[in-house]
Amino acid sequence: MGTEVHDSIGGSILEEVRSRFHRSRPTPFGVDHALKVAGKVERLLTEPEYESMNPTDVLCARAAALLHDIGFSELRDDWSPACEEHVDVGAEVTCEILGRVPTFSTDSQLIARVAHLVRRHESTAYSYPWASLGGQPVQKRDPAQERDDLALALLKEADGLSHISGDLVEIQSEKWLDEGVPRVPSSSPLTTWMWGESVVGNLRLLGKRAVVDARSTSGTQEALEGYRDLERLVRYHCSLADSLYEAEACTPDWREQSLERGGGEKPGLKIHRFHPWRSLEERLRSCYLLHDRSIHPYRHARIRTQLVDIDDLSPLALYVVKRRLDEVLELHDVLMSQYCLGLWDLPGLVEYSYRLPDEQLLAPPVLERYTETAWDGHPLVIGLMDGLHRCWQARSLGLAKVRAVVITEVPYPPLPLPTSWGEVCVVEKPPEKSKRRNLRYKREEDYPASFKTTTRITKENVEYFLYRDLSSIGSRGPRGRRPFADDNAG
Repeated sequence: MGTEVHDSIGGSILEEVRSRFHRSRPTPFGVDHALKVAGKVERLLTEPEYESMNPTDVLCARAAALLHDIGFSELRDDWSPACEEHVDVGAEVTCEILGRVPTFSTDSQLIARVAHLVRRHESTAYSYPWASLGGQPVQKRDPAQERDDLALALLKEADGLSHISGDLVEIQSEKWLDEGVPRVPSSSPLTTWMWGESVVGNLRLLGKRAVVDARSTSGTQEALEGYRDLERLVRYHCSLADSLYEAEACTPDWREQSLERGGGEKPGLKIHRFHPWRSLEERLRSCYLLHDRSIHPYRHARIRTQLVDIDDLSPLALYVVKRRLDEVLELHDVLMSQYCLGLWDLPGLVEYSYRLPDEQLLAPPVLERYTETAWDGHPLVIGLMDGLHRCWQARSLGLAKVRAVVITEVPYPPLPLPTSWGEVCVVEKPPEKSKRRNLRYKREEDYPASFKTTTRITKENVEYFLYRDLSSIGSRGPRGRRPFADDNAG
């Protein structure tokens, strides 16, 4: 298609877009936004990543840039808070408009192609959890279905970059505040795994969406710079809310390494639901000792989430399994590749599926801060109760901090004695039981007389009696399942 034909078609579409939004209620995603996305499409078309696009796809991408948010011209009060209705409505309106535009009006396949782009342009944003849906995503995106669609990639990249630049960021922030979204979460600082939980979380998700949808080298750099600009806004909103600002342990800059290790985006991971901090805390308070369900060690404890220095942690086991470390790294890489979410920034409980058909649970590492009476001087230690492999892998990658659950004022000590990182060995398979950890109590008579239990301590359960059953938050426990079907280690 020549430039003259393109300009004629674009003018006809733009005239329809202006007319539609002129009759509709005000929206930040109207004519100005359409023009901004269309401008970014034109710029990105000069990038080498899109030079192989055929003329038909270029034409459809240009049309979709102007029409991608046309559904908002039909905005209704009964739409959901996520406004996911706008993509299907937009596809219908697109078909109607293009039916009156020369070139498109005589080719139903062209119209269907543009409608598809309009319907799918939000697939990344809608694949994250949404507070309005109880932590479920609107759509479960499969990158494999989009990988070879350059027109869709172009539209999504242009739209993602448009959302993180200019006045639109401030407009969106004010809109969220007007809708009752708090500046910061009430219970978990800087949650960034779920749309609608806080303004600061939404700002970070805008940046993450732009990074994930950036296909070109220049667009990726623009998205990363946009994330850093948004982070300054995050800090500003934290100050307005008198809330502690914390940077993410694993920022989007880490995504490039994940893509390099994985050879590009890996399909297959689906986030099914995100349970925010309050839900995770409730589950922790309800957990019990493995061999005495009447004892709830965390029921009256102090539980909080925070960034912790990995080097300050004391492992409670003497080994990590190489294969499990590889699994952790793979899970982190696919999270970063597909969602730009860091495994070490998890502030709640996530239900997901990957490789195995059934859903799995993942919580942050669980730590207990307590006085270690078995050591001289009775120092305070931070025992790593759950998440040893994740913390080891984070440390090996050079991360200094991870987000974790920190529990204090627990009336029952951990059964294993704490150790140091230098004493933990990487092994191919778990060693014999006597070499897995240093136990505090090895015999029934070693337990203090003051220890009250409704279950008799025997030689069969003595080694795991004080073990916290964390299966309700996804811990596999001493004999739990592995996340990979062919993994029988451990």
